[in-house]
Amino acid sequence: MGNSYGYGIVFLYSVCLIVQEVIKIETNMLKILIVFSCILYPVLTGMTSDNYFPAEKVVIQFPSDVPAYIIAIPQTALEKRVTKRLSDYLSRVLHSTTKVVASIKAVPAGAPAVLLSSKLLTTKFSDSPEAYSLETRIMNGHSVLIAAGNTELGLKHAVQRVIIESEQRNPGLVIPALQVSESPWIPKREWTLCPWAPDLVRGVFNNPNADKRMNVWLYSDQQIVDYVDMFDSFGFSGCQLMETVANYSILGSAEAFQDRQLKFARAIRANGQDITLW
Repeated sequence: MGNSYGYGIVFLYSVCLIVQEVIKIETNMLKILIVFSCILYPVLTGMTSDNYFPAEKVVIQFPSDVPAYIIAIPQTALEKRVTKRLSDYLSRVLHSTTKVVASIKAVPAGAPAVLLSSKLLTTKFSDSPEAYSLETRIMNGHSVLIAAGNTELGLKHAVQRVIIESEQRNPGLVIPALQVSESPWIPKREWTLCPWAPDLVRGVFNNPNADKRMNVWLYSDQQIVDYVDMFDSFGFSGCQLMETVANYSILGSAEAFQDRQLKFARAIRANGQDITLW
């Protein structure tokens, strides 16, 4: 039984013992009083079976070589991006193409599924657009993980958390029982692109032999996308861009640098992150 229910019964039992001592009622009458107290306590306090008997812990198990199912109707570009990210992850791990369906009715009988929503399906616990909740439960005979956010930004963080919590083990991919509600306590969290390169650190040193593979300003388009995704997965909500003459010297001209910075800006926006200028 839940703690609240248990504490309540202990309290009522103590009251019954005091009553017995005060008015000297018989033992059988005391037993009857205790039984009625146990029955009436949840009614009088407004408790239901859901909160004084803990819900069953549901573990989601996706077997290998069998398609996983995602229940989602993505509308925005970010929702589609987030859905694809989870779909690609499940497909790679399970060696089978994930199916995205619009309703739980389209999921085969007894098969597990992940339900994605950009609106919280439980009581709203935060006004932050990045707030999200995760819950594993039984729905219509299916083991289902519900990943929901206040907005598409919250849904993005929910899917990131699902991937982190998942366990790649027998029978394929296991998602442990989850009951999570989270919201960031710092509204704006920015990472910054510094205006220098490994071979030219402004005001410190100039080393023409430095490894240029670490120079983000020379990254390919895909490297830029992956770099932005990395900071997003770390939990940052946006990026602060800088533009100085030091930047221009790295790529040879203001135009060349601004073109590269636009590529970062587009990747950042596509990921749902904010952009500010230093």
